[in-house]
Parts: sequence; C-alpha cells; structure tokens
Amino acid sequence: MVSLGSVGLQAITPDERNPAQTMKWALVIYWLGSTVETGLMHDTFDDCRGTQLLVMQRYVDDFNEWLQMASENPEGTNYPESIDEMMARMIPDSLCVPVFAP
Repeated sequence: MVSLGSVGLQAITPDERNPAQTMKWALVIYWLGSTVETGLMHDTFDDCRGTQLLVMQRYVDDFNEWLQMASENPEGTNYPESIDEMMARMIPDSLCVPVFAP
C-alpha cells in the first residue's frame, strides 16, 4: 500500500497559523510543455469546471476554424498531415487544482 508520505507528499491542509485560509479551485492550462497560470480562482470545483469548459470550447472553436481553412487550402497548410501537430499547438490541456487562498 502506498501512502502520501511514502512518496514525499503531504495531505493538503490549511495553514494552522492562518485559519482564514479557505480552499479555492484554480484553473491551470498546460500548453506546449509549459504551465500557464490563468489567475482564474473559483469557490467550487463545479464553477472551475464550468470555466474550464468555456475556455476549452474557445480553443476548439479556433481549431475548427483552422481545420475548415486547411481543408480548403491543403497545399499551404500540409493538410491532412498537419492535423495532429496543429491540434497539439492549438488545444492545450487544462486542469482545476485545489489551492488555499486567504
């Protein structure tokens, strides 16, 4: 059995010296191997997830516009071979992570 301590992690708890801290949910985006802090903080996971879906939908919409343009102009875009590469460039991964905030 693996415990948090055995892998060098500790359970997330508020700072006992600052009981005013509360748990929030932060939207983090991973794009092209980098972490992008969005500054978007939410009180609930559901609110964070809703924002995550809205943000990701924008990226998907942009990709779909590129896909339409590329399919109409395959010579200049290396379509369809470039689809996977452009998807990786244009659609990042995202995650709602718990954080403590004052």
